[in-house]
Amino acid sequence: MVSVLLLAMDVLGKLCTLEGNDEVIETGLEPEAYQSLIQVLIVSDVQVIYELRKIKISVNQRLDVSFSRLRSFMLMSKLL
Repeated sequence: MVSVLLLAMDVLGKLCTLEGNDEVIETGLEPEAYQSLIQVLIVSDVQVIYELRKIKISVNQRLDVSFSRLRSFMLMSKLL
């Protein structure tokens, strides 16, 4: 359900980037619906950025562990 909502918001966001489409969408929706839509689009962008940041941190931590192991292995190899 969430992925469908995000996809729909992505499509709508892309439609709004084309010249003139934003005016068509704004005039075609009731003012309350348009404002709600804008608020939801902003929230989803923040959530996506937050999730991407968590993924980046996780990947960096795993890379740090891998590089530490590789460095330890290389140091041990030199000692032998």
